[in-house]
Amino acid sequence: KFPDRNRWVATFLLGRVMGRKSIPFMTKFSKHPNWVMRLASYKSLLALGEKDPKIYSKGLKDPSLLVRFQSLDSVSRLNLTELAPTVWSMLYDKRNYYSSKKDNKKKRQHIVKSIVKTVGDLKFKKAEEALLKMVLNKKYDDILKEMNYALSKITNKKAPVDDPVMIKRFWKKHQLAKMTF
Repeated sequence: KFPDRNRWVATFLLGRVMGRKSIPFMTKFSKHPNWVMRLASYKSLLALGEKDPKIYSKGLKDPSLLVRFQSLDSVSRLNLTELAPTVWSMLYDKRNYYSSKKDNKKKRQHIVKSIVKTVGDLKFKKAEEALLKMVLNKKYDDILKEMNYALSKITNKKAPVDDPVMIKRFWKKHQLAKMTF
């Protein structure tokens, strides 16, 4: 019955006043029909340091882009490495792309950059091979910086940051060094 703004503030105040005791109640809000309440729930759970991967796993698949963003941020900040495969699968979620009206091609939303960076933060080794292929493909030049960051985190190797040509050359060398003939 109350406006979204009041419910948003009430959710944060509940977490602030009750502390970790409010986590079970906040978790219920992560399933609320209103996206604003789900978003407030995930923000509060992050502030309280709740590390239950089941909660955030549902948030990564939420219909609301903002809730998916918040869940992704929470997974990255809390270093929930067990959710790395779920984060990686977000790259294949059609809701994270939109169709361009001009040429009717699928375009990446900004969340894709965050997904790639989070994969790196979680050091998801299984993504290394795919990321190496993507770095060398021109189709992914718009997320080259994020892929470089992720590969640097996963491999513990520092690639050049500024020049796209040098980044691609560095990761091509790395890819060739891994190959067995």
